[in-house]
Amino acid sequence: VNVVPHGHFPTKDGRWIALACSNDKMFARFATAIGRPELATSAEYSTMAARLDRRAEVNGIVTDWSEKLTVDEAIAVCEANEVPCSLLYSIADIFKDPQYKARENLLHVDDPRAGPVVLPASVPRMSETPPQFKHAGPALGADTDDVYGSLLGLDRAALDALRKSGAI
Repeated sequence: VNVVPHGHFPTKDGRWIALACSNDKMFARFATAIGRPELATSAEYSTMAARLDRRAEVNGIVTDWSEKLTVDEAIAVCEANEVPCSLLYSIADIFKDPQYKARENLLHVDDPRAGPVVLPASVPRMSETPPQFKHAGPALGADTDDVYGSLLGLDRAALDALRKSGAI
């Protein structure tokens, strides 16, 4: 990535933020937001080229800042200063997010083998060719006979012998 800072950074509550400053103006806003406005005017960090040469240092500065705040505090600081920042979602966050529910991004199905499961829904959804859920996937080994038969040329007797030996 030719942008610095751009990445995932830890917070003091054990969560993570995604932060990206894709130009010098955004970095200047970030520097001000973290109480270090001098970074935006220093030769070492004022331009993207300079920051690219010092990626590890810049990421260290961001990490030093982010680790002192909770995720909510870090996001609030960034939002107040127009710095692109977001919570890096965990699976639990996805399940709690009302936007995922509103967009129907989680598909609840009853799988005959596993019972009720939640799967990612198809994206994008096309109006003329809507997605159709058929199954959660074949059972383990469902295609073994076809694969061994068509690719390896094994007949029924050979397959039975492999099964009896425990190889398949």
